Amino acid sequence: MVDSDTRRVTFHDAFIPEDDMLKVDESIGAFQVAWHQALLAAPFLGAAARALEEARKFLLSVRTPDDKPLAELDGMILDIGRLAIKYRAACAISYEAGQALEWVASNEPNLPRMIDAYNLSCAAKQVGAKCAEEIVGAVRRIIGGRSFSGTHPLERLSQEVMFAPLGGEIDAVTERRFGRLVLGDAEFLSHPW
Repeated sequence: MVDSDTRRVTFHDAFIPEDDMLKVDESIGAFQVAWHQALLAAPFLGAAARALEEARKFLLSVRTPDDKPLAELDGMILDIGRLAIKYRAACAISYEAGQALEWVASNEPNLPRMIDAYNLSCAAKQVGAKCAEEIVGAVRRIIGGRSFSGTHPLERLSQEVMFAPLGGEIDAVTERRFGRLVLGDAEFLSHPW
């Protein structure tokens, strides 16, 4: 995330054999958007992992007045444990979205499976983005003011991770789709949760 840089690529007189061309239709477009949604969580979950590592290093190196590492305080153990569980859950839904998209890519077209993969990808993006924001913010509070110094990794992560929810489909669109799905005619557990 630190050195992300997008550059324009221009092809002049490019020749692509017809067999190598991708024919874009609605299903390819939906599949492409679903992959984009699923992949959006990855850099931000990477930021969350780095924040947890910074918390680990901080809590092991800073000591209490009675010379015990902060990492031995029950409250710190609980706080980091909760954050680690949220991180694991966000990674799990991202992995599941990837598996669903891999199935769609490897099999004959199947609209219900494509719709499920799309919905799962959108959910993975939202869960991953919110998880990353929460973890980076919580670790910043644990470490305190030194996390705002220009050289501390959390300074950069804090600046980047706030953009996680803004990429891809916005949360309200995903939430409305899931709300309509749950409030529709089919029973809740009939959906592929």
